[in-house]
Amino acid sequence: MMSLTEVSIADSVKRQYKFKLKSYIGAFTTLIAVQVVAMLFSSTGTGGYGTSSESYSINVSYYSANLIIAFTMLWSFITSVLITTKAYRYEDFMFVTNRLTSSLSNVLFLLTASIVGGISAMFAGYLQKIYLFYISEGANLISATTPLTELVIGLVAASLYMLLFSALGYFVGMLTQLHKLFIVIIPTVFLGSLFLSARHNGEVNFITKVIELFIQETSLLLFAVKVLTVAAALFYGSLVICNRLEVRR
Repeated sequence: MMSLTEVSIADSVKRQYKFKLKSYIGAFTTLIAVQVVAMLFSSTGTGGYGTSSESYSINVSYYSANLIIAFTMLWSFITSVLITTKAYRYEDFMFVTNRLTSSLSNVLFLLTASIVGGISAMFAGYLQKIYLFYISEGANLISATTPLTELVIGLVAASLYMLLFSALGYFVGMLTQLHKLFIVIIPTVFLGSLFLSARHNGEVNFITKVIELFIQETSLLLFAVKVLTVAAALFYGSLVICNRLEVRR
């Protein structure tokens, strides 16, 4: 017996997206834990120097949110890989769905997670300063004031980085679902490329060129175009791979 009610793609994606926001709430709890751990690690400083004489001793330490952002990017990547597994994909069968609507709802969820991750990572840096203020007894803390425009740029850039790693993680996750051999191939190629680059005195290869393409970009607009273009290509590739996966029995 067929239902007379026809569910549109937009309605199906919307329902799945709302469901995933609720059912994947544990991912955001993990995000908080990851950022707290990153704050503790970075509380020792990201660099510094010292000098002394017979009458005085000076130690200067630098603190930044870079480690928090790095940990959050790792969280984005791992979270994206996890939602490609069968356990998560099979949850979509509770809805009137197909691979297209399932993938689109995943993309919307990852986009939301990227924005939340980027914003929380930036503000965690300010929370870190408050934490350092209370634990640094007898030390002089100097904090530079961040203009509103720079804060907005930082929030946008951090969110774009999260989106890039989310798209990459989703694509890698789909590849590993297509064939388990990719679980070995992907890290081997990546780590091998970095090892060869370090061994040959930083010789530039394909992977290092791709990394430099993003980290050396000074224009926010061009950076956004690069990230959105690559993320769109990765998500599209993930959808193509998803269509090749076996049908659930």
